[in-house]
Amino acid sequence: MAPEGIEDWRNAGGAAERAAVLRARLDSLPAAERATAIAYLPPCGTWEAAFADGLARGGPLAGVPYLAKDLYDVAGWPTAASTRFLAEERPKPRRDAALVRDLAAHGAVCAGKTHLHEFAYGFSGVNPHFGTVPHPRFPDRVAGGSSSGSAWAVGKSLVPFALGTDTGGSIRIPAAFCGLYGMRLTRRDWSGEGCFPLAPCFDTAGWFTASAADMAVLLRILSGSEETSRPHRIAALTRPPAPEATAPAFHAAHVAAARTMGAKPLSAETEDAFLRLATEAPAHFAVLQSTEALAVHEPWIDRYKPLYDPAVWERIARARRWTPRQIDEANAFRRKTDAFFAALWREADAFVLPAAPFPAHRANDDDDAARGAILRHTATASLARLPALSVPVPLPDGLSGGLQILVPPGAEDRLAALCGA
Repeated sequence: MAPEGIEDWRNAGGAAERAAVLRARLDSLPAAERATAIAYLPPCGTWEAAFADGLARGGPLAGVPYLAKDLYDVAGWPTAASTRFLAEERPKPRRDAALVRDLAAHGAVCAGKTHLHEFAYGFSGVNPHFGTVPHPRFPDRVAGGSSSGSAWAVGKSLVPFALGTDTGGSIRIPAAFCGLYGMRLTRRDWSGEGCFPLAPCFDTAGWFTASAADMAVLLRILSGSEETSRPHRIAALTRPPAPEATAPAFHAAHVAAARTMGAKPLSAETEDAFLRLATEAPAHFAVLQSTEALAVHEPWIDRYKPLYDPAVWERIARARRWTPRQIDEANAFRRKTDAFFAALWREADAFVLPAAPFPAHRANDDDDAARGAILRHTATASLARLPALSVPVPLPDGLSGGLQILVPPGAEDRLAALCGA
Protein backbone atom coordinates (compact mmCIF):
# COMPACT_ATOMS: atom_id res chain seq x y z
CA MET A 1 0.00 0.00 0.00
CA ALA A 2 1.34 3.46 -0.91
CA PRO A 3 2.24 5.55 2.15
CA GLU A 4 -0.17 8.31 3.13
CA GLY A 5 0.38 9.62 6.66
CA ILE A 6 3.52 10.10 8.71
CA GLU A 7 3.36 6.63 10.24
CA ASP A 8 3.07 5.04 6.77
CA TRP A 9 6.14 6.93 5.56
CA ARG A 10 8.10 5.86 8.62
CA ASN A 11 7.71 2.28 7.40
CA ALA A 12 7.94 2.88 3.65
CA GLY A 13 11.13 0.94 2.89
CA GLY A 14 14.50 2.17 1.74
CA ALA A 15 15.61 5.40 0.11
CA ALA A 16 15.15 4.19 -3.48
CA GLU A 17 11.64 2.93 -2.78
CA ARG A 18 10.64 6.20 -1.11
CA ALA A 19 12.01 8.29 -3.96
CA ALA A 20 10.16 6.11 -6.48
CA VAL A 21 6.86 6.45 -4.60
CA LEU A 22 7.18 10.23 -4.41
CA ARG A 23 8.12 10.50 -8.09
CA ALA A 24 5.23 8.29 -9.18
CA ARG A 25 2.81 10.26 -7.05
CA LEU A 26 4.02 13.55 -8.49
CA ASP A 27 3.85 12.24 -12.06
CA SER A 28 0.28 11.05 -11.52
CA LEU A 29 -0.97 14.56 -10.79
CA PRO A 30 -2.19 16.86 -13.58
CA ALA A 31 0.72 18.73 -15.14
CA ALA A 32 -1.18 22.03 -15.22
CA GLU A 33 -1.90 21.81 -11.50
CA ARG A 34 1.69 20.90 -10.71
CA ALA A 35 2.89 23.99 -12.57
CA THR A 36 0.76 26.31 -10.45
CA ALA A 37 1.54 24.60 -7.14
CA ILE A 38 5.16 23.40 -7.28
CA ALA A 39 7.73 26.20 -7.23
CA TYR A 40 10.96 24.19 -7.17
CA LEU A 41 12.10 20.58 -7.25
CA PRO A 42 15.74 19.57 -6.76
CA PRO A 43 17.66 18.07 -9.69
CA CYS A 44 16.55 14.66 -10.86
CA GLY A 45 18.15 11.85 -8.91
CA THR A 46 18.76 13.75 -5.69
CA TRP A 47 15.67 12.53 -3.88
CA GLU A 48 17.16 9.09 -3.25
CA ALA A 49 20.25 10.63 -1.66
CA ALA A 50 18.07 12.94 0.45
CA PHE A 51 15.99 10.02 1.70
CA ALA A 52 19.14 8.05 2.45
CA ASP A 53 20.46 10.96 4.47
CA GLY A 54 17.19 11.34 6.40
CA LEU A 55 17.07 7.63 7.19
CA ALA A 56 20.69 7.70 8.32
CA ARG A 57 20.01 10.62 10.66
CA GLY A 58 17.14 8.72 12.22
CA GLY A 59 14.61 10.31 14.50
CA PRO A 60 10.82 10.25 14.69
CA LEU A 61 10.45 11.67 11.15
CA ALA A 62 13.24 9.67 9.52
CA GLY A 63 12.59 9.43 5.79
CA VAL A 64 9.30 11.37 5.92
CA PRO A 65 9.05 13.84 2.99
CA TYR A 66 7.51 17.29 3.08
CA LEU A 67 7.34 20.40 0.91
CA ALA A 68 8.10 23.96 2.03
CA LYS A 69 6.37 27.18 1.05
CA ASP A 70 8.75 29.19 -1.15
CA LEU A 71 9.52 31.64 1.63
CA TYR A 72 11.67 29.16 3.56
CA ASP A 73 15.35 29.00 2.70
CA VAL A 74 16.89 25.68 1.75
CA ALA A 75 20.62 25.84 1.17
CA GLY A 76 21.43 25.98 -2.54
CA TRP A 77 17.80 26.39 -3.66
CA PRO A 78 16.34 29.74 -4.77
CA THR A 79 13.84 31.53 -2.55
CA ALA A 80 11.56 33.50 -4.87
CA ALA A 81 8.29 34.03 -2.91
CA SER A 82 6.46 33.17 -6.16
CA THR A 83 7.72 36.32 -7.86
CA ARG A 84 9.64 36.94 -11.06
CA PHE A 85 12.46 38.92 -9.48
CA LEU A 86 13.17 38.18 -5.80
CA ALA A 87 15.70 35.45 -6.55
CA GLU A 88 17.73 38.06 -8.47
CA GLU A 89 17.73 40.47 -5.53
CA ARG A 90 18.41 37.78 -2.97
CA PRO A 91 21.20 35.26 -3.67
CA LYS A 92 20.61 31.55 -3.16
CA PRO A 93 20.83 30.88 0.57
CA ARG A 94 23.78 29.00 1.98
CA ARG A 95 21.94 27.96 5.12
CA ASP A 96 18.60 26.26 5.78
CA ALA A 97 15.81 28.11 7.57
CA ALA A 98 15.51 27.37 11.28
CA LEU A 99 12.37 25.24 10.88
CA VAL A 100 13.93 23.30 7.99
CA ARG A 101 16.98 22.60 10.17
CA ASP A 102 14.83 21.43 13.05
CA LEU A 103 12.89 19.09 10.78
CA ALA A 104 16.13 17.71 9.35
CA ALA A 105 17.35 16.99 12.88
CA HIS A 106 14.31 14.73 13.27
CA GLY A 107 15.05 12.95 9.98
CA ALA A 108 12.46 14.69 7.75
CA VAL A 109 13.29 15.23 4.07
CA CYS A 110 12.49 18.49 2.27
CA ALA A 111 11.52 17.35 -1.23
CA GLY A 112 10.79 20.70 -2.86
CA LYS A 113 9.07 24.07 -2.61
CA THR A 114 5.52 25.24 -3.22
CA HIS A 115 4.02 28.34 -4.80
CA LEU A 116 2.10 30.96 -2.87
CA HIS A 117 0.10 34.11 -3.35
CA GLU A 118 2.87 36.51 -4.39
CA PHE A 119 4.94 37.65 -1.40
CA ALA A 120 2.35 35.93 0.87
CA TYR A 121 0.04 38.96 0.59
CA GLY A 122 -3.32 37.47 -0.38
CA PHE A 123 -5.91 34.89 0.61
CA SER A 124 -6.86 33.39 -2.76
CA GLY A 125 -3.68 31.86 -4.16
CA VAL A 126 -4.27 33.70 -7.44
CA ASN A 127 -0.84 34.43 -8.94
CA PRO A 128 -0.48 36.23 -12.29
CA HIS A 129 2.99 34.80 -12.85
CA PHE A 130 2.45 31.10 -12.25
CA GLY A 131 -1.32 30.66 -12.26
CA THR A 132 -3.94 30.06 -9.62
CA VAL A 133 -3.38 27.09 -7.32
CA PRO A 134 -6.63 25.10 -7.56
CA HIS A 135 -8.54 23.46 -4.77
CA PRO A 136 -7.31 19.84 -4.50
CA ARG A 137 -10.83 18.40 -5.01
CA PHE A 138 -12.74 21.22 -6.74
CA PRO A 139 -10.41 22.60 -9.43
CA ASP A 140 -12.79 25.43 -10.33
CA ARG A 141 -12.27 26.84 -6.83
CA VAL A 142 -9.21 28.28 -5.11
CA ALA A 143 -7.05 26.46 -2.57
CA GLY A 144 -6.81 29.65 -0.52
CA GLY A 145 -3.77 31.68 0.32
CA SER A 146 -1.28 32.62 0.83
CA SER A 147 0.07 29.11 1.52
CA SER A 148 -1.83 27.73 -1.45
CA GLY A 149 0.70 25.31 -2.95
CA SER A 150 1.41 23.65 0.38
CA ALA A 151 -2.29 23.10 1.05
CA TRP A 152 -2.71 21.67 -2.45
CA ALA A 153 0.21 19.26 -1.97
CA VAL A 154 -1.22 17.85 1.26
CA GLY A 155 -4.76 17.82 -0.12
CA LYS A 156 -3.52 15.78 -3.10
CA SER A 157 -1.70 13.33 -0.78
CA LEU A 158 1.62 14.14 -2.41
CA VAL A 159 3.28 14.50 1.00
CA PRO A 160 1.98 13.96 4.54
CA PHE A 161 2.72 17.54 5.59
CA ALA A 162 3.86 20.82 4.11
CA LEU A 163 5.13 24.08 5.56
CA GLY A 164 3.23 27.34 5.34
CA THR A 165 3.27 30.73 7.01
CA ASP A 166 0.45 32.71 8.57
CA THR A 167 0.50 36.48 8.98
CA GLY A 168 -3.17 37.38 8.64
CA GLY A 169 -4.62 33.90 8.10
CA SER A 170 -2.46 32.31 5.40
CA ILE A 171 -2.50 28.86 7.01
CA ARG A 172 -5.92 29.05 8.60
CA ILE A 173 -7.73 29.95 5.36
CA PRO A 174 -6.21 27.28 3.04
CA ALA A 175 -6.72 24.69 5.78
CA ALA A 176 -10.41 25.59 6.04
CA PHE A 177 -10.93 25.77 2.28
CA CYS A 178 -9.16 22.45 1.58
CA GLY A 179 -10.48 20.46 4.54
CA LEU A 180 -7.07 20.17 6.23
CA TYR A 181 -5.57 20.64 9.66
CA GLY A 182 -3.42 23.75 9.85
CA MET A 183 -1.09 24.92 12.59
CA ARG A 184 -0.01 28.51 13.17
CA LEU A 185 2.84 28.66 15.70
CA THR A 186 4.42 31.78 17.13
CA ARG A 187 8.07 30.76 17.59
CA ARG A 188 10.05 33.77 16.44
CA ASP A 189 13.07 31.86 15.13
CA TRP A 190 10.93 29.70 12.82
CA SER A 191 9.31 32.72 11.18
CA GLY A 192 12.29 35.04 11.33
CA GLU A 193 15.41 32.98 10.68
CA GLY A 194 15.67 32.03 7.03
CA CYS A 195 12.04 32.77 6.18
CA PHE A 196 11.43 35.71 3.83
CA PRO A 197 9.13 38.14 5.68
CA LEU A 198 5.82 39.72 4.86
CA ALA A 199 5.28 41.67 8.10
CA PRO A 200 7.88 40.48 10.62
CA CYS A 201 6.00 41.35 13.81
CA PHE A 202 2.99 39.31 12.71
CA ASP A 203 4.58 36.52 10.64
CA THR A 204 4.28 33.01 12.02
CA ALA A 205 5.41 29.60 10.80
CA GLY A 206 3.39 26.42 10.61
CA TRP A 207 2.20 23.51 8.50
CA PHE A 208 -0.69 21.50 7.09
CA THR A 209 -1.63 17.85 7.57
CA ALA A 210 -4.52 15.77 6.26
CA SER A 211 -5.23 14.09 9.59
CA ALA A 212 -5.50 14.96 13.26
CA ALA A 213 -3.09 12.16 14.09
CA ASP A 214 -0.34 13.62 11.89
CA MET A 215 -0.93 17.09 13.31
CA ALA A 216 -0.61 15.75 16.87
CA VAL A 217 2.61 13.91 15.94
CA LEU A 218 4.23 17.05 14.53
CA LEU A 219 3.15 19.22 17.43
CA ARG A 220 4.57 16.80 19.98
CA ILE A 221 7.83 16.26 18.09
CA LEU A 222 8.52 19.89 17.30
CA SER A 223 7.35 21.32 20.61
CA GLY A 224 9.56 18.82 22.45
CA SER A 225 6.76 18.09 24.90
CA GLU A 226 4.62 15.04 25.50
CA GLU A 227 2.16 17.15 27.48
CA THR A 228 -1.38 16.70 26.23
CA SER A 229 -3.38 18.57 28.85
CA ARG A 230 -6.71 18.96 27.13
CA PRO A 231 -8.26 22.35 27.97
CA HIS A 232 -11.33 22.07 30.17
CA ARG A 233 -12.70 25.53 29.51
CA ILE A 234 -13.28 25.96 25.78
CA ALA A 235 -15.23 29.07 24.81
CA ALA A 236 -16.94 29.41 21.43
CA LEU A 237 -18.33 32.25 19.36
CA THR A 238 -22.02 31.76 18.55
CA ARG A 239 -22.53 34.62 16.04
CA PRO A 240 -20.59 35.11 12.79
CA PRO A 241 -18.08 37.97 12.62
CA ALA A 242 -19.16 38.79 9.05
CA PRO A 243 -22.90 37.95 8.94
CA GLU A 244 -23.44 39.60 5.56
CA ALA A 245 -20.97 37.13 3.98
CA THR A 246 -21.94 34.01 5.94
CA ALA A 247 -24.73 31.61 4.97
CA PRO A 248 -26.77 30.53 8.02
CA ALA A 249 -26.24 26.82 7.28
CA PHE A 250 -22.49 27.37 7.00
CA HIS A 251 -22.30 29.05 10.38
CA ALA A 252 -24.61 26.46 11.95
CA ALA A 253 -22.19 23.70 10.90
CA HIS A 254 -19.38 25.47 12.74
CA VAL A 255 -21.44 26.04 15.87
CA ALA A 256 -22.34 22.35 15.90
CA ALA A 257 -18.68 21.34 15.41
CA ALA A 258 -17.61 23.57 18.31
CA ARG A 259 -20.30 22.03 20.49
CA THR A 260 -19.01 18.55 19.63
CA MET A 261 -15.61 19.69 20.83
CA GLY A 262 -17.12 20.50 24.21
CA ALA A 263 -17.08 24.26 23.73
CA LYS A 264 -19.45 26.47 25.69
CA PRO A 265 -20.79 29.81 24.40
CA LEU A 266 -19.07 33.02 25.39
CA SER A 267 -21.04 35.27 27.67
CA ALA A 268 -23.16 37.78 25.73
CA GLU A 269 -21.03 40.67 27.00
CA THR A 270 -17.74 39.02 25.97
CA GLU A 271 -19.14 38.00 22.59
CA ASP A 272 -20.33 41.55 21.91
CA ALA A 273 -16.88 42.86 22.80
CA PHE A 274 -15.16 40.38 20.49
CA LEU A 275 -17.48 41.11 17.56
CA ARG A 276 -16.77 44.84 17.92
CA LEU A 277 -13.05 44.07 17.80
CA ALA A 278 -13.50 41.78 14.79
CA THR A 279 -15.34 44.51 12.88
CA GLU A 280 -12.61 47.08 13.48
CA ALA A 281 -9.61 44.76 13.21
CA PRO A 282 -9.19 44.57 9.39
CA ALA A 283 -8.62 48.29 8.95
CA HIS A 284 -6.10 48.56 11.79
CA PHE A 285 -4.34 45.36 10.81
CA ALA A 286 -4.01 46.65 7.24
CA VAL A 287 -2.18 49.72 8.53
CA LEU A 288 0.29 47.78 10.64
CA GLN A 289 0.81 44.90 8.19
CA SER A 290 1.38 47.11 5.15
CA THR A 291 3.69 49.44 7.08
CA GLU A 292 5.92 46.51 7.97
CA ALA A 293 5.69 45.10 4.44
CA LEU A 294 6.75 48.43 2.94
CA ALA A 295 9.85 48.47 5.15
CA VAL A 296 10.79 45.06 3.69
CA HIS A 297 10.08 46.04 0.08
CA GLU A 298 11.30 49.65 0.06
CA PRO A 299 14.64 48.86 -1.64
CA TRP A 300 12.96 47.60 -4.81
CA ILE A 301 9.21 48.28 -4.79
CA ASP A 302 9.38 51.14 -7.33
CA ARG A 303 12.09 49.66 -9.51
CA TYR A 304 10.20 46.39 -9.96
CA LYS A 305 6.66 47.76 -9.96
CA PRO A 306 5.82 46.33 -13.42
CA LEU A 307 6.78 42.83 -12.20
CA TYR A 308 4.53 42.82 -9.13
CA ASP A 309 0.98 41.55 -9.04
CA PRO A 310 -0.74 44.98 -9.18
CA ALA A 311 -3.02 44.11 -6.23
CA VAL A 312 -0.05 43.05 -4.10
CA TRP A 313 1.94 46.14 -5.06
CA GLU A 314 -0.96 48.37 -3.99
CA ARG A 315 -1.39 46.55 -0.66
CA ILE A 316 2.25 47.28 0.13
CA ALA A 317 2.53 50.79 -1.33
CA ARG A 318 -0.58 52.08 0.44
CA ALA A 319 1.52 52.28 3.60
CA ARG A 320 2.99 55.49 2.18
CA ARG A 321 -0.42 57.09 2.59
CA TRP A 322 -1.00 56.28 6.27
CA THR A 323 -0.84 59.27 8.58
CA PRO A 324 0.95 59.21 11.95
CA ARG A 325 -2.47 59.36 13.59
CA GLN A 326 -3.65 56.25 11.74
CA ILE A 327 -0.54 54.35 12.79
CA ASP A 328 -0.98 55.46 16.41
CA GLU A 329 -4.63 54.41 16.35
CA ALA A 330 -3.71 51.03 14.89
CA ASN A 331 -1.13 50.42 17.62
CA ALA A 332 -3.64 51.46 20.26
CA PHE A 333 -6.14 49.01 18.79
CA ARG A 334 -3.52 46.25 18.91
CA ARG A 335 -3.03 46.91 22.63
CA LYS A 336 -6.80 46.85 23.09
CA THR A 337 -6.90 43.44 21.38
CA ASP A 338 -4.14 42.17 23.66
CA ALA A 339 -6.11 43.34 26.68
CA PHE A 340 -9.26 41.57 25.47
CA PHE A 341 -7.48 38.24 25.14
CA ALA A 342 -5.63 38.66 28.44
CA ALA A 343 -9.03 38.95 30.11
CA LEU A 344 -10.47 36.07 28.08
CA TRP A 345 -7.69 33.69 29.16
CA ARG A 346 -8.71 34.21 32.76
CA GLU A 347 -12.07 32.64 31.86
CA ALA A 348 -11.13 30.13 29.14
CA ASP A 349 -8.26 27.84 28.15
CA ALA A 350 -9.10 28.00 24.43
CA PHE A 351 -11.32 30.08 22.17
CA VAL A 352 -13.06 28.62 19.11
CA LEU A 353 -14.47 30.51 16.13
CA PRO A 354 -14.83 29.94 12.37
CA ALA A 355 -11.64 30.40 10.39
CA ALA A 356 -13.49 31.74 7.34
CA PRO A 357 -16.95 33.09 6.52
CA PHE A 358 -17.53 30.78 3.55
CA PRO A 359 -16.07 27.73 1.80
CA ALA A 360 -13.55 27.96 -1.04
CA HIS A 361 -14.73 30.41 -3.68
CA ARG A 362 -14.11 30.52 -7.41
CA ALA A 363 -11.04 32.27 -8.71
CA ASN A 364 -12.99 34.96 -10.52
CA ASP A 365 -14.96 36.00 -7.46
CA ASP A 366 -14.27 39.41 -5.90
CA ASP A 367 -11.01 38.89 -4.02
CA ASP A 368 -11.13 42.25 -2.22
CA ALA A 369 -14.63 41.63 -0.86
CA ALA A 370 -13.63 38.13 0.24
CA ARG A 371 -10.48 39.50 1.87
CA GLY A 372 -12.38 41.94 4.06
CA ALA A 373 -14.81 39.30 5.30
CA ILE A 374 -11.99 36.83 5.99
CA LEU A 375 -9.99 39.34 8.03
CA ARG A 376 -12.94 39.82 10.36
CA HIS A 377 -12.36 36.18 11.32
CA THR A 378 -8.57 36.08 11.42
CA ALA A 379 -7.11 39.52 12.17
CA THR A 380 -7.74 39.60 15.92
CA ALA A 381 -5.61 36.50 16.51
CA SER A 382 -2.94 37.94 14.23
CA LEU A 383 -2.88 41.24 16.09
CA ALA A 384 -2.58 39.39 19.41
CA ARG A 385 0.06 37.02 17.93
CA LEU A 386 -1.76 33.91 19.15
CA PRO A 387 -1.12 30.26 18.25
CA ALA A 388 -4.01 28.76 16.31
CA LEU A 389 -5.02 25.30 15.17
CA SER A 390 -7.45 25.05 12.27
CA VAL A 391 -9.57 21.90 12.14
CA PRO A 392 -11.81 21.05 9.17
CA VAL A 393 -15.60 21.25 9.24
CA PRO A 394 -16.99 19.02 6.45
CA LEU A 395 -20.05 20.33 4.61
CA PRO A 396 -22.80 18.28 2.91
CA ASP A 397 -21.75 19.31 -0.61
CA GLY A 398 -18.18 18.07 -0.14
CA LEU A 399 -16.71 21.51 0.48
CA SER A 400 -15.41 22.43 3.91
CA GLY A 401 -15.08 25.14 6.46
CA GLY A 402 -12.76 25.27 9.42
CA LEU A 403 -12.69 26.09 13.10
CA GLN A 404 -9.71 28.00 14.42
CA ILE A 405 -8.84 27.15 18.01
CA LEU A 406 -6.90 29.94 19.70
CA VAL A 407 -4.81 29.51 22.84
CA PRO A 408 -2.47 31.80 24.79
CA PRO A 409 1.15 32.05 23.62
CA GLY A 410 3.14 29.08 24.90
CA ALA A 411 0.07 26.87 25.36
CA GLU A 412 0.45 24.84 22.17
CA ASP A 413 0.31 21.57 24.15
CA ARG A 414 -3.41 22.25 24.55
CA LEU A 415 -3.75 22.17 20.77
CA ALA A 416 -2.02 18.80 20.48
CA ALA A 417 -4.56 17.43 22.94
CA LEU A 418 -7.44 18.82 20.87
CA CYS A 419 -6.31 17.15 17.64
CA GLY A 420 -8.24 14.06 18.59
CA ALA A 421 -11.38 15.96 19.56
